[in-house]
Amino acid sequence: KYWTETFPFGSDPNLHWHAYPSFKICGEDKTLPEVMAMAGVKFPPSGMVGPETMHTHLGEPRIHIEGPPVNRKSITLGQFFKNINVKFSNERILTYTGTSACNNNKTNSLTVSVNGKPTDDPENLVLQDGQKILIEYA
Repeated sequence: KYWTETFPFGSDPNLHWHAYPSFKICGEDKTLPEVMAMAGVKFPPSGMVGPETMHTHLGEPRIHIEGPPVNRKSITLGQFFKNINVKFSNERILTYTGTSACNNNKTNSLTVSVNGKPTDDPENLVLQDGQKILIEYA
């Protein structure tokens, strides 16, 4: 049912949204381009990675959503990372997973907040225009 609800934004062919992810991994601030480099993402000559409907450009710290998406599931945070070949789930970012990945003698875990509010299912977070997303593994 969740994925078949009517879109709140209709089917505007000129839709062009941006979501802004930032990262804090084991206490270090990272940008989207830095995380993509850590994952070994290679940009094609076009400078764009991901499909037209949800992608990013070389050096840009934001996610582009352009044109009406097919459904909600096609514009989730998890789908974005899948599109650009970066490992991400509700428990991991890149190779950071489990309770001791930071080697800091603390119990580590992944947390994600949207516009300052925690989300309990970041993989299925439907992206929207202007969202500021903090992905933290600590």
